[in-house]
Amino acid sequence: MTERRKKVMIFVEEGLKIKGEIFLREGFRLMDYLNSYEHLFFPLTNVEVYNQNGEIILKTDFVCINKNNILFAKEEANEV
Repeated sequence: MTERRKKVMIFVEEGLKIKGEIFLREGFRLMDYLNSYEHLFFPLTNVEVYNQNGEIILKTDFVCINKNNILFAKEEANEV
């Protein structure tokens, strides 16, 4: 099974934006992963968390986000 890393921006409650990378199986889109009932948490690597003012408040190698807290998500332009 081939995987690829994709840059994403996640918008969550409290006005935070989370930018990071997710591994997606070949042929899967971000929306496929978000709609999957198989995964409750959304794992991201190389993460930056921004507050409402656009300031970085956290940089870390890994986070898991509960999908119930995601307001919306978008894929960034380029694969990693």
